[in-house]
Order: sequence, then structure tokens, then C-alpha cells
Amino acid sequence: MKKFKRIAYIILIAIVVILSLTIYTNASKDNGQTEKEKVLAQIKYLETKLTNLFNTMNNIKTTDYNIIATEISSETTRKQLKRTRRL
Repeated sequence: MKKFKRIAYIILIAIVVILSLTIYTNASKDNGQTEKEKVLAQIKYLETKLTNLFNTMNNIKTTDYNIIATEISSETTRKQLKRTRRL
């Protein structure tokens, strides 16, 4: 009977160790989220926070605005300056 208890305890400890390692390795994974998705999520968060900040500063209650980042080149700014000078 003592031999049976020892074997049962060894098996129980082995199962606990295997389950612990499995849970640890699954928890340490990246959850399938790539670097690009993380960056987009952070930008979306910052966009929301900045929009709320600007709306609060201007006493605007709606949040139907988006912040759009575009590439600015010196050529387009020159064209816009020429147009404003003509007016």
C-alpha cells in the first residue's frame, strides 16, 4: 500500500509540474498580436486621448473628429505657398 501511495504522489507531482509549465509557456506567448497591430492600437489610443483633450480645450462635446497624419514634402508646401501668394 505504501508503494502505491508513493507512485500516486510522484504521478501527481509530475502532472502538476507539466501543467504549470504548459500554463507558463502559453501565458508568455505574444497572444498572436504582431508588432504592427500593437503600434496601430497605441496610435488609436493616442488619437482618442488627443481628440478628447482638444475637445475639452475648445468646449466641444462631440468626438466625431479624426487626426490624420500625412506625409509632408517640401514640394507640396511650396505649391501651397505659391497659391496663397497669388490670392
